[in-house]
Amino acid sequence: MKKIVKIIAVIAVIAILAVGFVFFDYSSDVKGGKGSTESITVEVKKGSGANSVAKVLAESGVIKNSLYFKIYAKQNPIPDLQYGTFTLAENMSYDEIVKELSTIKDKVSGVKITVPEGTTLIKISKLVEQAGFGTSQEFIDVVENTDWSQFKFYQYVEDSDVKPFKMEGFLFPATYEFFPDATLHDIAEKMLGHFDSLITDEMYSQIDAAGFSLQDVITLASYVQEEAGDPENQPDVAAVFLNRLKKGSPYPKLESDVSYYYLREFVEPYLGVGRDKSPIEMQKAVNTYMCDGIPVTPVSSPGLDAIKAVLNPTKDSPYYFFLTDLTGKYYYAVTFEEHTQNIKTMEVVNAGVKK
Repeated sequence: MKKIVKIIAVIAVIAILAVGFVFFDYSSDVKGGKGSTESITVEVKKGSGANSVAKVLAESGVIKNSLYFKIYAKQNPIPDLQYGTFTLAENMSYDEIVKELSTIKDKVSGVKITVPEGTTLIKISKLVEQAGFGTSQEFIDVVENTDWSQFKFYQYVEDSDVKPFKMEGFLFPATYEFFPDATLHDIAEKMLGHFDSLITDEMYSQIDAAGFSLQDVITLASYVQEEAGDPENQPDVAAVFLNRLKKGSPYPKLESDVSYYYLREFVEPYLGVGRDKSPIEMQKAVNTYMCDGIPVTPVSSPGLDAIKAVLNPTKDSPYYFFLTDLTGKYYYAVTFEEHTQNIKTMEVVNAGVKK
């Protein structure tokens, strides 16, 4: 019995000494001040957490044991770890190492992509390609085929066989900056996320109260954007389109040339077919001279002012027609006869401007 007690006592002493040695070794490594001062280059990859960094530091010889750094990081959370190339040394304390790893030494120059208001998905894809992030088609594939249900708006996006692009209109126009190693998914996610952040609960309530869907509003806003780039005139133009949509309207078609231009300049070339050779059912659903009411798709990405104009159009507007001359003046009319007279006036003005 005494022999067993002695053995247990010896094991306990050894365990205590072992724990003490580990604690001393851990404390010594954390405090630093020992080892070589020679520079050691360490590369931390994007997305690395404390565990991954611990492994890199141990393998490069900056610290003795990756477990030590993991214990330290658990006791002292590190919220601002950066990625890139860092210069460290064996004699550095963990505090010094963390400070270095949390400092951006060389700011990576971002790549900017500017998406103007009224830009189509195809044009946006070409801007992404020109910025060096992949091909136009690859970007379109990511946008169209990814499940974006992390965004509230996505549940309201409508799709159909006659809709050229499911996500047309939802890549918000703005200037974005991306790291050079950004993926096409990163780029699409940022643009769609920006759109999602701008559609407030109040706006969703306005959409419901108006009896529209989000898809309807963005589609109408894209026409307002194309027909009236100046935000000051957008509520008036929105009112014209909305008047045509009212029950009993004498002009139930939007009749905007923009829809034909969209098919001719973007959709049909993308499909690889000649002018007016896109599927007839698609033409009937997109061309506003062929379909009553709201067409099946936006024709571009509208800005926030255009979206708000559809939700807050000019009140009590009686007009069903509008046009602009080359000086930027808008002409409105209630009847087709008045509109015809405005066209004549516009032509005179334009003739003078061209001279």
